[in-house]
Amino acid sequence: MEKFAALFIVAALFVSCSDETTDLLDEGNYVGVNSELYSGLWGCASTVADVADQALILEALRGNLLEPTENAGTEVWNIWKYSDLNGNTLADPAGYYRVIMNVNDYVAHVDKYRKENPTALNFEEKYGVTFDLYISTAIRYKVWAYMMLAKIYGEAIYFDDPLSEYQDIAKYPKLGFDQIIDKCLELMNTGMYGVDGKQITRWRTFLFPSITGENEGHMRYDRYQFTPQCLLAELYLYKRDYHNAAINAMTEITLGGRTGGGECYIMPLRGAYSSGWKNCIHTYFRWEDITMASYNPRMYETNRLEDFASNVSPYSYYVRPTQVAMARFDTTSVPCIENAILSDRYRGRGGTFAETETGQIILRKWVSGVAQTTETVIPLYRASGLHLILCEALAGLAKDPSTTEEMRNAFIETALVLLNQGIGTYWDTTTGDFKAGSCFDKVIKYFDPSNANKYLANLYRGTNHTQSASQYIHKGIRGRVAMGNVGGDILSTDGDSGLPLYTPEEQCWKLDSLLADEYFFELSGEGQVMFALYRMMQNYPEKKEYFIKSMAAGRGDVESILSADKGWFIDYDLTEGN
Repeated sequence: MEKFAALFIVAALFVSCSDETTDLLDEGNYVGVNSELYSGLWGCASTVADVADQALILEALRGNLLEPTENAGTEVWNIWKYSDLNGNTLADPAGYYRVIMNVNDYVAHVDKYRKENPTALNFEEKYGVTFDLYISTAIRYKVWAYMMLAKIYGEAIYFDDPLSEYQDIAKYPKLGFDQIIDKCLELMNTGMYGVDGKQITRWRTFLFPSITGENEGHMRYDRYQFTPQCLLAELYLYKRDYHNAAINAMTEITLGGRTGGGECYIMPLRGAYSSGWKNCIHTYFRWEDITMASYNPRMYETNRLEDFASNVSPYSYYVRPTQVAMARFDTTSVPCIENAILSDRYRGRGGTFAETETGQIILRKWVSGVAQTTETVIPLYRASGLHLILCEALAGLAKDPSTTEEMRNAFIETALVLLNQGIGTYWDTTTGDFKAGSCFDKVIKYFDPSNANKYLANLYRGTNHTQSASQYIHKGIRGRVAMGNVGGDILSTDGDSGLPLYTPEEQCWKLDSLLADEYFFELSGEGQVMFALYRMMQNYPEKKEYFIKSMAAGRGDVESILSADKGWFIDYDLTEGN
């Protein structure tokens, strides 16, 4: 509970501020107030960082990516074996509840202060910062924590009250997976204390409200908060509300960093990014990271990933990639464009995993290979993941029986373009929009008939469509790492009859199975794959064995456990912890 101290700073603010609230605050006074508010908000972000690595470790060991080494202790082995994990510190949910407790305490104090100091709002409006923005930003940390509890444990104890002791959560109700997702959506759409979770501003605005203009460092700070659209897009996927999932994913992509088009970070980059892909977990990428947990070694902040994965002293080397996982990268069904070899050149050997000089295999994605003297990060949402969420939503819409054949084909083709080589050939440089009648034109107008929102238009060379730098040229999830196209036959027709080669059901399944594969290739080791496959499995009960075998990777005992839905979750007494 070390992070609770940051919240108590805020409590001190609320009892020490002047009782004279009739005078408007000037900026000099605002700095004092704002720094205390910011300290509390940063306390919420810090507790997220404290627990950010946990899902990565649990998911990779319970999925098909990692296995324990001889150095691993009982706790690591028990996770891999799907053993009873009660009392296992690596599986303890307490860290997520600390995020929730911090947020509940923080927003209660902010709400109390704003009611006692109503004239302070006049000053805040001058600079575009309101108490509501602080509350809304904090709520999203809570939403993330509850969504993680649902994904890992399949249930959670829900409470909105400020609590001083962890053990106090035992008196609140335990809710199942679907109920927790509903509560998360309620927090986003309704919120707490009359404030919803959808209000957002630049992070630098919390610190320097009167400063305008862009700054590289300020842009970096923006990644310390969750954006409303990312959380909503994922939550709506769990509700199978693919319409709203797609709208939120497209909105986030189109916002492009919220800097008037100058950033446009939410896009898979050109091949120039491919050589840096292996560093995506621990290194900040301006045009890739949407939300990240931050660690400053100068402040003695760290995470456990390098210690678990590195075989170099003083690290522990507790885990290594499985042979099954490495084989998938080494023998993909589609060759790399750059060498025509059936391997994932940038994301496989040397990317996700590597063989060291001593012959040991390491999870390269978790290992920086250099002494950490500056900030390291763990991405919680990044561009490719958001694109996969959008593709999954489009696939869900295509599978809807009420969808017309024309729109089903448009949804599938659009998803394949985003997955493969990018939107370049679908753009009309004369009109400055997607080509009339193209799949993108149809999909965008399906959601927004007037095209007022210009969904995804910024993917073509930025919002003004003239940027020539490589980071503005959309290449697709696979295209930017030089991987060949997949799914080219899904919409094919018979040469003689002109009829589709596959039924609508077969078309949708072929697309979704490609997306399931791509979650593995792109997001392995990032705490995403197992959760995404469980979500997709709910949409394909008849294909349950496919998802089970994909996760079990030949382990018969694990297949048996995963045959029951509850087997995908960790059974842990959620009232335990400290």
